[in-house]
Amino acid sequence: MDKGIEAFREAVRRAPLTKPEGLSPEWQAYFDAVTPLHVAELIAALEQAQSERDKFNFAHKEWNDKTEWVQKESTSGRFRFQVLGRHRADVMTRHIDELEARTLSFALPDPSSKAFWGGNGKNETFYPSTYKLWLKEAIERAGIIAGVKIEVI
Repeated sequence: MDKGIEAFREAVRRAPLTKPEGLSPEWQAYFDAVTPLHVAELIAALEQAQSERDKFNFAHKEWNDKTEWVQKESTSGRFRFQVLGRHRADVMTRHIDELEARTLSFALPDPSSKAFWGGNGKNETFYPSTYKLWLKEAIERAGIIAGVKIEVI
């Protein structure tokens, strides 16, 4: 509980309780039912509700900031017809599912190919640098075909 509310409650406990005289029965019933302690409880409940609202607003702002790309993509033309009228979370889930469903498969260069070997007979030697270069190109080519950026280092 907030210190300000506790101080208010303490002040209410010490204050003399005087009621206005000559009130109508409705107002008299109101003053009998609503005491400063009730008001203190209402203020405490209001402050707690405001605190919860502030937490929700922060979470909502965070969500908007992190999902703004969906809104931008949908208006830029990338997702235009697929996402029309859909919630951001649904669009993101669908996009993630599509990305996870992609399988990139390709054939690696055959290391026994003559392109990677030099010499004849017992003097044949394997050229790993040539193989690495061909392997790198094969992986990058498969990425381009699949529409996935792959950088082989």
